[in-house]
Amino acid sequence: MEWIRLALRLSILIFVFPAFYLALLLGLFLFSFKKKLKISWRNFIVQWWCRALVLILGIRVTVKGKPPETPFFLVSNHLGYIDIITYFTVLHCVFVSRHDLAQWPLFGLIARSINTLFIDRTRKMDIPRINNQIDLAMQENKGLIIFPEGTSTGGKDVLRFKPSLLEYAAKNRFPISYSSLHYETGVGDPPAHRSVCYWGDMHFVSHLFNLLKLSRVQATIRFGPETIQSNDRKAIAQSAWEKIYDQFQPVYVDEK
Repeated sequence: MEWIRLALRLSILIFVFPAFYLALLLGLFLFSFKKKLKISWRNFIVQWWCRALVLILGIRVTVKGKPPETPFFLVSNHLGYIDIITYFTVLHCVFVSRHDLAQWPLFGLIARSINTLFIDRTRKMDIPRINNQIDLAMQENKGLIIFPEGTSTGGKDVLRFKPSLLEYAAKNRFPISYSSLHYETGVGDPPAHRSVCYWGDMHFVSHLFNLLKLSRVQATIRFGPETIQSNDRKAIAQSAWEKIYDQFQPVYVDEK
C-alpha cells in the first residue's frame, strides 16, 4: 500500500500543482493594476493550494484556540517544511524561512509564491536586511510568522528562542501571538519525528517520498490565548518560549 499511495499522490501532484500555480500567475497578471486585489488573489489561491496539498498528502489539520487576525506577528516552534503548508491552510501570512528553501522543488515554489522572506542565518549581516523587510510587511498590515528556534527539530523539545528577528515587535511594542505545532502519524506508519518533521541531516527528496507513503498525518496547531508585549526583544523571546513550551506536546518518540 505504501508504494501505491506514493505513486497515486505523485500522479495527482503532477496535475494539481501546476494548475494552482498557473491560476496564481493568471490572477496576478489580471490584477496587476490593483495591489489589494493582487494580495487578495494570492492569499486565496495559495490557501486553497495548501488545502489541496494537505488533502493529497493525507494531512488533517486541527486548530485549537483562536487564530490571530491580521495584522499579526506570530512565533512558533518549527518542525519542518510542512509547517508552512499547515499554517497557510488557516492563515493569510508571510513567513521568514531559511534561504535554501527557495530552491527546493514544489515547496520552494509555494514559499516564493507567498512572498516568503528568506534569511541566511550563516550571515549575521543578513539580519538587518530581514528586519527591514519585516518592518515593511507589518506596515502593509500583513500577518507574519517566524520560527525563532532558528532551525527545525524532531519535536523532542523546544529550542531556546533567538531574539534577533523580534526587533520590529520590541521597537513598536507590537503584540506577539504564539502557537505550537504537533504531528502524529497513523497506525503502522513510521513515527512523525522521522517521517513528517524535517531536521538534522535528512535529505529532502527521500523525506518527501517517505511522507507521501504515510497512511495519514494529524497536524495540530495550538494558538495561545494571549499576546506578549515588551520593548525588550530578549524578554519577548524568553516569554514566548516559556508559553509555547508550556503548551507544547512532544512529537519525538524514543524507539529504543
